Parts: sequence; C-alpha cells; structure tokens
Amino acid sequence: MKRSFQIIKIVLLLFAVLFSQQTIAQLPTDNRLKTPLDSLVQRSVSAFMQNHSRVGISVGIIKNGKKFIYNYGSTVLKQKTL
Repeated sequence: MKRSFQIIKIVLLLFAVLFSQQTIAQLPTDNRLKTPLDSLVQRSVSAFMQNHSRVGISVGIIKNGKKFIYNYGSTVLKQKTL
C-alpha cells in the first residue's frame, strides 16, 4: 500500500513536469533564439512562466545602445497568438 502511494506520487510529479514543459514550448514568442542573449531571455522567461496564472510578458533590454525586445504569450489565457 505504501509503495503504491509512492509510485502514484512519482507518476503525478512526472505528469506535472511534462505538462509544464509542453506549456512553455507552446507559448507564442517572437524570440528567434539566434544569440546568447536570446537564449538567456528564453531561460529566464521559461522560469517566470512556470506560474500558470501568468499569460504573457514583454522584456526590453538596452545593451551597448542597442535595443532588444522580446514578447511571450498574450493578454488572454490559452490564446495562441502574440
């Protein structure tokens, strides 16, 4: 009985992890992931968006006088366009 409960907990945890990764992968974005900065922003936003009550975020960075703008998600939950 105790072992069955542990197995159920592990299975539920795995489903939760897989579901959260799939959600981040499906998040609409204009980030093309071509530079190290793009990848850094992607990782940071992925961590931020783990909270499922968040539906979108825009990030602006000025580096050496150059502007970088990244958009993720939308203003409406489960909408698939930016």
